[in-house]
Amino acid sequence: LVRDVTVRGIPTRLTATRGEARGTSHRVDFTWDNESLTFADVLEAVGELPIPPYLNRPTEERDKETYQTVYSKAGLHFTERVLTSLRQRGVDLEELTLHVGAGTFRPVKSEEIAGHEMHTEYISVSRTTIDKLLAHGCRVTAVGTTSVRTLESLYYIGVHIHQNPDASEEELHVGQWEPYDTHSPLSTEESLQCIRTYMERHSLDALHTS
Repeated sequence: LVRDVTVRGIPTRLTATRGEARGTSHRVDFTWDNESLTFADVLEAVGELPIPPYLNRPTEERDKETYQTVYSKAGLHFTERVLTSLRQRGVDLEELTLHVGAGTFRPVKSEEIAGHEMHTEYISVSRTTIDKLLAHGCRVTAVGTTSVRTLESLYYIGVHIHQNPDASEEELHVGQWEPYDTHSPLSTEESLQCIRTYMERHSLDALHTS
């Protein structure tokens, strides 16, 4: 696919080439004919902000501000005033990061759910967050499905560490069907303690895995 576009006022020829297949998806390589432009410049000029399909409408200009809310970061639930009010009421707030994959925006097309492949999503959770989860007896109110997915994954990451204490962060990957196939005797607190010990042993301020 070749398209002539204007990026930062510069006429530019943008080329998209479909590459190798990755499961049910393909890698796409982008090239452009002006070396002074970055990929970020190109995305800003011709990219479109993806919004969840359940909103049932195309992307609008206002989404650039209203969809990027106070924790940046996506999430449509809070304003600064609401967060301030929660803190004033003694609510202990913590943030964690999930880099949302393409699967969030990809409809299920298979006849059976087992045929639907989800993309890997990368997470980042600080040691402080793990400490607070343990301090509160692992009881937490998660807001948003991204937070829930991340917290659920932490349990299985702890199971991985329990089984293989010397695993690298890259090896702590949670497979798509692993939660349905894993039967571990570890409690949630024991699993999180495995993560806490692992982070301390490796001098990690945050855990980065998928």
